[in-house]
Formats: sequence, structure tokens, C-alpha cells
Amino acid sequence: MDRLLVIVVTRDWASRGGPEDEFCVDWLQPCDKEYWWFPGSALHLLLVHGYAGRFNSEEAVRQAIDDHARESSVDSSYSGCVVLQHSTRYRIVGQFTVSGVSTEVRLATYGSTAGSVLEALDLVVSNLSDNSSDAREGWKKEFRKIAPVVARDRMAQLIHAIVHLFLPLEVDFSGLREASDEVSRTDYATEILRTRTGDSYEVRLRKLRFWVAKVEGDHVAVQSSSPLSSGQCFLELVLVCGLSLEDKLIEELVGLCGLIDNGGAFRPDDQERYETPREDDDQVGSFFKNLDEVQEAQALIKQSRAAVLKLGPNQKDLDFLEWFARLREVMEGIHDRLLSVRRDVGGGE
Repeated sequence: MDRLLVIVVTRDWASRGGPEDEFCVDWLQPCDKEYWWFPGSALHLLLVHGYAGRFNSEEAVRQAIDDHARESSVDSSYSGCVVLQHSTRYRIVGQFTVSGVSTEVRLATYGSTAGSVLEALDLVVSNLSDNSSDAREGWKKEFRKIAPVVARDRMAQLIHAIVHLFLPLEVDFSGLREASDEVSRTDYATEILRTRTGDSYEVRLRKLRFWVAKVEGDHVAVQSSSPLSSGQCFLELVLVCGLSLEDKLIEELVGLCGLIDNGGAFRPDDQERYETPREDDDQVGSFFKNLDEVQEAQALIKQSRAAVLKLGPNQKDLDFLEWFARLREVMEGIHDRLLSVRRDVGGGE
């Protein structure tokens, strides 16, 4: 089988680990890694971590590519090699040999005429000489398989972050309900209020809604609060992986977030499909807002006993502990739909 070597160098001007670090934000790789190696069947991908201060010349970029290619056991068995750079600073030009690979090497940049890695790859691969159209289409098809792998990893990170938004409240409410007597319960509630730190639960709900569907009023506050907010939201990842937004689990997730589904296409930038209810109608929002306003131990105890979230006409009302458990189950259930996407490949340092 004809095999293609694709080398992608991410933005070399972005701060390492910052919101523009494409290697970390878009490809979801650990920020301390220098590269990622993805050996497919018809296409091998070498992702080189570009960031501000790493390269000081075109030659430095070439050397990094060559070093990582050797570490990844790149050999001379490829039908072609494509090098794609997201860079306007140290662009590779002229002849180029990768780890001894003497087959055809094509150089291109993306982010300008080609807005994405995939667009740039399509442009370059379509013009590779001495390869059949079937081989070229096979390479493009295999490259597209990488997106669900990355999407599944990001979805797992989002689930972890969302769970930890509400895990402290689950611990607090469970402890209050399980206290052996009223004195212990009051002491526990007093300690909860005394040590309350971090975001308010109203803000945590806004983060949940933003990370699920990129909707909420104060985007700036939510986006700046976590590197996760710079990438795709949960529902965007659902689409990347080929799942339908009309899936029952997706619809239930939207309902658990207390969001309105207006139907139609999902365009996160326009926010036309999903939106937050008006304040007077936002029952989920009211629950967390009221919780933030609690200042006395007895009021917190009462709130823990009557912690019911009203989710709208198509879903039954849930006690907070039930709501939190179901939120986890639904997100993990959606993630499990992607188990057919293999994640047992890929390496790097």
C-alpha cells in the first residue's frame, strides 16, 4: 500500500500552553510534549509542537522535524511526504529531505489561503505526482480519521472538568444528609459555609453551558477561566464524530443543562440553536443562584433536603444528587459511543 508521511508544524509564534497554542488547544496534546506521532495504515502523521521561542530560524524548524522523524522511526518506505506549517515566521522553502526520505516532499503553509490543516492537505495531496487518485483519496480519508481520535480525547477532558464543577456540592449535600444528628449536621453546614471558595455555582452553571454548547451571557468571563474554553465544545465534538444532535442522549444532556433547543443547524458562533432561558424561566439557573445566596447553616441544611432542579416539560424534576449522577451518566454514555475510535496509537515526547 502507498503510504504518505504528513508532517504538521503548529503555530511557532504562540505562547507555549497559552490559548493560541494549537498543539495543546486544537490537537489536545500535553503542553510539555515536543511532538506527537500517529501511525495510521496508509498515512503517518508527525505533529511538531511549534511555540514562541522554540525556533529561531528555518534551519531550526528543519532540524526539529528531522530529529522527531528519526525518533518516530520514519524510514524511506513512503510514496510521498507533505510538510504543512502554520507559520509566517520561519517558513521552510527549497529542497527538503526528511530523515533520509528521498521521495517527493511538498511544502505548504496553512492558516491563510488554506484555513485549516485538512484544507491544506487536500490542496497539496491532490497535486502529488506519480500517485494514483485512489491512493490520494485513501490518504485524505485516513487523515480525516484522526479528527475523531482527537475529539474523543477532548470530550474526556471536558467531562472531567464538568464533573469537578459540581463534585464539591455533591460531597457537601451527601455529607449533610448522612450526618448522624442535628448538631453534627449544623456543625458540618457551618464549616461548608466558612470554607466556601472558588467560583459561585451560578458561574459553574455558566461554564457547564458554555462547555456543552457555547451558550451563556458572559462569554469573556467563561472563556478566560480555563484553557478548555478555547477549543471545541461538547456538541461540536459530537458532530466531528458523526453523531446526530437528535440522539436521545444529546437531547437529554441539553435538557439537564436547562437549555432551550430551537432546532435547526448548530452554529456555535451564532448561537441560534441553543440558548439560555430568560431569567424568570431559568429554573436550573434559579436553583444555583439561590444556593449561592445561602449564608446560614440552617438555610443550607434546608436547601440540601429540598434540592430539586426543575428541568422543563419533557424531563422529570430531579433531586440535585440524581441530576448530577445523570449528568455524568449521559456524558459518559455519549463518550462511549466513540469507543470504536481507536486511541491505542500515538507517541511523542
